[in-house]
Amino acid sequence: MKKFIKNIILASLILIPIASVSGKTMTKTSNSNVCKVRSSNYIHYQSSSKSVYICHENKILDTFKASYGSNGLGKTKKGDRKTPTGLYTIQPPRSSSSIWRTFIHIDYPTKSQKEKGYTGGSVGLHGPSQYFPFGNDLINYGAGCIVVADNKSIDLIVNYVVNFDIKYIYIV
Repeated sequence: MKKFIKNIILASLILIPIASVSGKTMTKTSNSNVCKVRSSNYIHYQSSSKSVYICHENKILDTFKASYGSNGLGKTKKGDRKTPTGLYTIQPPRSSSSIWRTFIHIDYPTKSQKEKGYTGGSVGLHGPSQYFPFGNDLINYGAGCIVVADNKSIDLIVNYVVNFDIKYIYIV
């Protein structure tokens, strides 16, 4: 009986945040390519709209605002403050420093990018600076990471990654 109650409580902690996203589920977008890159679940970052889309069965499940590297897109070397573009695997979410709250590591550079001489690492999708926890979607200030607008957003993204077994991010 204790195990049953524990499982009910655990399930509610995981599912309630996902179910409580009012008004955002199945949002339509004018970009017909969003959520069409892979048939499996994945994260799609659209830099032109500064949006993180949670893709589930080729449909947009949820949308979040986020910024990217302060020097734009097209990362090729360590320290260039650019966000990489392309399809990447991601690692399970982990607690981060007190600055970023939660970090989802993006496996940059890929094997083929390394062969082309791309350098760098420590690129991810993470929460806003806890020292400046608002307006993170307005300016591109990151060192190459994708920075979501607020703590609630990164918490919901983590729930989606864990519960839908999301393993990829597509950045364009």
